[in-house]
Amino acid sequence: KELDATLGTFIAAGLIREVKVEQEDDAAEDFSEGYAVDTKITLKGTATMAASLQLAGEGAAFRPDFSTLAVDAILRKRGVTASFDEFFLDETYRSDPNDFRPDTLLQQWSWEPAKS
Repeated sequence: KELDATLGTFIAAGLIREVKVEQEDDAAEDFSEGYAVDTKITLKGTATMAASLQLAGEGAAFRPDFSTLAVDAILRKRGVTASFDEFFLDETYRSDPNDFRPDTLLQQWSWEPAKS
């Protein structure tokens, strides 16, 4: 619920246009039984995408997107061990591979419950 509320706040503030969180149907059950689960978070229209792309393209020290850091902080607070990868996606086909205009940030997460 805290994750949904946080991402909803980002949408209301105009920092993200759209968000979708996807897990397998049995992810909650698996997680409660102590198994790691994979989660995909898709964010469209993030306010920092252009800056993130520029920094990544220049090879500068690159920090994850603010939304990724927020999700990570929520999980850590709950004792969840999390790892992630971020990908920039251009969901429009263009025949020129150099004409890359991403508008979507895909976060692929692995969440592991706290060990008791």
